[in-house]
Amino acid sequence: MAWTYDSIGNILSKSQDGSSMTYAYNSVTHKLDTVTAGGTAYNYSYDANGNITACPKLEGASSISATLAIAYNVDNMPTQVVKSESGQPDVTTNFYYDGNGARVRKEVVGEGTTFYASQYYEVKNGVATKYIFGADRRIAKITDGEGIQYFSKDHLGSSTVVTDDSGAVVEQADYRPFGEDRFYTGTVATPTPYKYTDQELDESTGLYNYDARHYDPAIGRFISPDSLIPNLYDPQQLNPYAYCRNNPLIYVDPTGHDDELSSDDPMGNTSDSDASTEKTTETKTEQNSSDTTVSNEVKEGISEGVDELEKKGRSLLDKIRGLIPSSFGGMNSIDGYSYIDGKFVSHKEKAEKAAAIGLGAGMALSELAKATEECTQENNDTSQNSKKGGGKSGQKKSRDQIENAKKQYDQEKSKLDGMKSKANKTPDDKKAIQKQERAVSKAQDKLKASEIHTKDRRRQKPDRNM
Repeated sequence: MAWTYDSIGNILSKSQDGSSMTYAYNSVTHKLDTVTAGGTAYNYSYDANGNITACPKLEGASSISATLAIAYNVDNMPTQVVKSESGQPDVTTNFYYDGNGARVRKEVVGEGTTFYASQYYEVKNGVATKYIFGADRRIAKITDGEGIQYFSKDHLGSSTVVTDDSGAVVEQADYRPFGEDRFYTGTVATPTPYKYTDQELDESTGLYNYDARHYDPAIGRFISPDSLIPNLYDPQQLNPYAYCRNNPLIYVDPTGHDDELSSDDPMGNTSDSDASTEKTTETKTEQNSSDTTVSNEVKEGISEGVDELEKKGRSLLDKIRGLIPSSFGGMNSIDGYSYIDGKFVSHKEKAEKAAAIGLGAGMALSELAKATEECTQENNDTSQNSKKGGGKSGQKKSRDQIENAKKQYDQEKSKLDGMKSKANKTPDDKKAIQKQERAVSKAQDKLKASEIHTKDRRRQKPDRNM
C-alpha cells in the first residue's frame, strides 16, 4: 500500500494492489468532500457541527461496499448508524450513552444488544465477558462458556494473537497502517471486538469507537471534528479530523482527543506534540512567572491540603460520608452512576470526593493565609532592623535568600531536564514531568520574589531621626 499527502498533511491518494483512490477536501475546514474510486466520485455530507452524516463505506482502494447514514445527539456522538448495502437489508445500529458521554448500550437491530457496565465488564446477548488489565493494557478476557483467553499485542497495542489457557491460538489478526484488517482468522464463538490499537470495532458499521469520537479506518480519519481546542503551537493539530498526525505507525490516540507516541515505539522517538507542549509551557511560564506566584502557591497549597486531609481529616470525612445516602443521585444502576476515567463511579462516591477536596482546599487556603502573614511579618521585621542600623545584616540575609533560592531553582530545573531527556516515556513519566514542572515554576517564583524584595529593601532609606 502507498499514500500521498499534500503540503499540510492531508491524504491525497491511497494505492493498493494496482488500484487507487483519490481524496478531495474543503480548503478551509479540511472536511473530506469526495473520494474517487474506480472512476466514480462518492460524496461526503456533514451537519452544521461538522459531523459526517452520509458517506460511502470503502473497501480497499477501489470499491465501495455500502453507504452509511449517521445521526448524532447534542454532544455530537452517533446515536444511530444505518448501513445500506446493495441487495441486502439495511443494518441499523443504535447507541446509548450516560450523562458523561460514555457508551452504556449498543443495539444492532435484529442481531442483539451489548451492555457496558465498565471497561472491565460487558454483556452481549446475555453472555458476560470480563476484561483483565495489566500495566494499562488489556491482557486477557474471561467469557462465559469459553474460559480465559490471553491477548498478544503489537507495538501499537493492537490485538494480533489471542490464545486460550492451553496456549492454542483461537484468533489471529493483522492490520494495515490506518487500521483496516489485513486478515483475520478465528474459531471462537465470541470474537474480541477490541482490535486495532485496542479500540472497539463496531462490526455492524465498520467504525472504531475511540470514546470521544468514532474513526473510519478506510479513510484514516475521524468522522467528527475534535471537540477540544487544538494547540496553536502545533500545526498538525489544526486539522480536526486527522488521525495521529497521519503517522499511525508510531502514534496512538487512546481517547480520540490527542495523539501520543505508543509506549512501545521501537524507534524511541520523542513526541512532537509533547515537545511542542513542553516548549509552550516553558514559554508561558517564563512570560508570566512574575504574575503567577500566588496562583502556584494556591495550587501547591491545595495539593498539600488534600494530602494533609488524608492524614488528619479522616474522622470528619467519615462523618460526611455517613450523611450521604447510598441512593444519592438515583435509584437504579444507570441513574446513580457516572462513567469517569474508564469506570463507573457512584454519585455518592463523587459527593464524598467533592467533600474531601473542599475540606482539603479549606485547609490549604488556611495554611496559605498563615504563610502570607508570616512573610509579611518577616518583611516588617527586616524593615525595622534596617531602620535600627541592621542594614548590613539585612542585606547579607537577602543575599543568602537569593543564593538559596537560585540553588533550589537550579536543582529543580536540572531534575526536570533529566526527566525530559528520557526516551520512551510512560504515562507515569509524563505525570512526573508535569509535577516537576510545577516544582520548577514554584522555585522560579520564589527566586524572583527574593530578587524583588532585595531591590525594594535597597530602595528603602533608613530614617536618620530614629
